[in-house]
Amino acid sequence: MNIECYCRLNQVDLGFSLLGKIIKLGYEPDIVTFTNLIHGLCAIKNSVDAVKLFHRVIDLGLQLDLYTYGALIKCLFKTGRNADALKLLRMRRLMGCKPDIGIYHMIMYGFCKDNLLSQASELFSEMISDGVLPTVTTYNLLIWGHVPNTVTYNSLIDGYCKNGLIGKARQTFDTMLDTGCTPNVVTYSSLIDGYCKEGLIDKAMQTFDTMLDTGCTPNVVTYNSLIDGYCKKGLIDKAMLTFDTMLDMGCTPDVVTYNSLIDGYCKKGLMDEALQILDTMLSKGCAPNVVTYSSLIDGYCKKGLMDEALQILDTMLSKGCAPNVVTYNSLIDGYCKKGLIDKAMQTFATMLDMGFTPDVVTYSSLFDGYCKKGLMDEALQILDTMLSKGCAPNVVTYCSLINGFCKQRGMDDAMRLFKEMSSKWQTPDAITYT
Repeated sequence: MNIECYCRLNQVDLGFSLLGKIIKLGYEPDIVTFTNLIHGLCAIKNSVDAVKLFHRVIDLGLQLDLYTYGALIKCLFKTGRNADALKLLRMRRLMGCKPDIGIYHMIMYGFCKDNLLSQASELFSEMISDGVLPTVTTYNLLIWGHVPNTVTYNSLIDGYCKNGLIGKARQTFDTMLDTGCTPNVVTYSSLIDGYCKEGLIDKAMQTFDTMLDTGCTPNVVTYNSLIDGYCKKGLIDKAMLTFDTMLDMGCTPDVVTYNSLIDGYCKKGLMDEALQILDTMLSKGCAPNVVTYSSLIDGYCKKGLMDEALQILDTMLSKGCAPNVVTYNSLIDGYCKKGLIDKAMQTFATMLDMGFTPDVVTYSSLFDGYCKKGLMDEALQILDTMLSKGCAPNVVTYCSLINGFCKQRGMDDAMRLFKEMSSKWQTPDAITYT
């Protein structure tokens, strides 16, 4: 009988005896052996020895599978060791293993059962940060077993808003009021940010007015959401009015505030106004970051002012602020729009030398640049490079290529690419058909 059989029969002691004999014979146990023993210990709820064996396996440099992590976390949960289960979950994340929602629910249930609401709420926030979408079960667990408080409702509202479920967030807010639970600045700020992210700036302002009516003082996060919301809608004048209100209320702007305003002006091509905001920012002792400089560079590139964009880049580098992919993408696109494809490729080479991975925006700009110059062979080389790096083309990429083929090589090649686009990568949109 082998170790797996002993463990399945809950005869784990016999399994370890057999392990001892294997080692004495000079054989090295493998990961399968250790996995069977850990599962055996978990089956008999011996979490102490299971954890010890787990750490021994890790020390040996062996990698356990997700199922074994789940079994061990479940064992810790069943033996009342919720804190240890949470530690293991976090360790699993650090090792690159993303827990599934069932693991989160298990530990969350344990915390709620023990009335450890703050821990349950903290775990909920971690779950959202990990990109694990909550379900009805998730929210029911947080509410189950106790009367929800402000912390609970805030977690729920923020979770819904971060996942674009603003309707659910509003329902939860209304329920919060119905149960007599008082919203605070975090509640209102989450809801306002949720509305702004969905482009519902009027709803955001209604919520802001309600916030003021109830005597709740907005903070920098609240104002930042409104300012960014207005800027994203192109309503820069209203963004500035909100900024002035913020100052009148004694609320100090931060780098996020200034970045939103600078980006708003840059998107409208108002570079002088953007630089005025930068000057104000510097005079207040607020240091620009990569987002600040990248917005300015993009603004100049969109206007075809590449010399000015490069001056901002030089300033950025002299301040010790490293560019990112967004920065390089703006420069590459700017050069391509000007027909300076050689300079675009030089910037692309610099980007690679700096260790940055090009994304679909990078490649699409290069495609468009080559296609507009009728250099279809070079465009196809970029496509091959893109595919070899595992970066999938999007509609914009194919539109550039199809347009180039139509102008340079005729409809046959264009139709071949169109069919490939339809079957392999993207569904053609209205722009493609025209």
